[in-house]
Amino acid sequence: MKIPTGAEISFGWVGNTRTNNGNNNISNINNNNFDQNLQLSFRQPLLRGAGITVNKASIELARISEQNNIINLKRTLADTITTSITVYRQLLEAQERVKIEELSFKNAQESLEVTKALIAAGRIAPVEIVQEEANIANLRVSLLAAQNNLESSKLALLSILDIDKNTKIEAAEIPTVERVQLDLENLKQTAIKNQPLYLQSLLDLETNKIGLMLAKNEKRWDLSLNVDLSDGSNQSNDARAGLAITRTIGDLSLQQGVEAARINLEKSENSFQDTNQNLDIQLQDKIRNINLSFSQLELARQATQLSKRLLDIEQQKQKLGGNIRIIDIVKFRNDLVQAQNAELSATIQYLNALTELDQFLGTTLQTWQVNIDVNNRE
Repeated sequence: MKIPTGAEISFGWVGNTRTNNGNNNISNINNNNFDQNLQLSFRQPLLRGAGITVNKASIELARISEQNNIINLKRTLADTITTSITVYRQLLEAQERVKIEELSFKNAQESLEVTKALIAAGRIAPVEIVQEEANIANLRVSLLAAQNNLESSKLALLSILDIDKNTKIEAAEIPTVERVQLDLENLKQTAIKNQPLYLQSLLDLETNKIGLMLAKNEKRWDLSLNVDLSDGSNQSNDARAGLAITRTIGDLSLQQGVEAARINLEKSENSFQDTNQNLDIQLQDKIRNINLSFSQLELARQATQLSKRLLDIEQQKQKLGGNIRIIDIVKFRNDLVQAQNAELSATIQYLNALTELDQFLGTTLQTWQVNIDVNNRE
């Protein structure tokens, strides 16, 4: 039996029975003798292999390996979730783009009817209808392209989710997006607790510290305290104690092992410092990109509102008989479509930037409430 200090305890017991029967005399009484021998041995290393830390090193290394496996599992799941979210938002964007193109096409057809009525009333020249018809043809092409992109996005999401390609799938309405306040220090503390690369860098550092300790332990002299106790049936007891020491002379591999372990530890320390510095830099960069994305979204929203107002003003002028060219109305209508698409893209870009921050921090599973029961892993 081995105990945490590195000591080994062994216990032995041997028992024999001797039976002496009288020869040719049934009346002789049997004489039974029982012999037993008890032995107890104790060996405690005093240098190499001594101490709780050294003897629990294998347990610590197994714990670190298991933590690494859990981190890798969580990162794989987080990457899969992030990819699925991104592809889903591609479907959402494609779906909303089709709605924009359909509405634009419908408005253009209604405008064409207005133009025909104005031509019939003699208020505008017949040549003006050519611009409307050309614009409708272009819008039909854009609508077909948007519809094709929507079908491709559906298939991409079905493939990611491993669902039958004939399954009907539709994204929900695009959510209302508000600015998310980001605090650098709070986010850094979150990353320190959850970021996979940071945590694995810490585990690598811990592993190499144990490796150096074990290498130094192997270089020590093998000095041990040995105690042997025995108890015989003849009432003779034997107790022995002594020190045993062994040392391999001229084995340079032991020192080489220490130096190699020290180099590995220095590398992991440098790697951890780099990881810590990069964590700050990348986090600041992601916060800046997210804030920039929201500023672009706000500008895109303003551009959409202004484009709507300009188009409404021109259409009102047209209905009131103002001197408005059809080509100008077509331009304002196309500007509105471009502004709506730009706002849509800016919205998706901002949402994706937040999702990427989640992935970087290592909090994707928490955000989407995905729990891993590490106690029941097989």
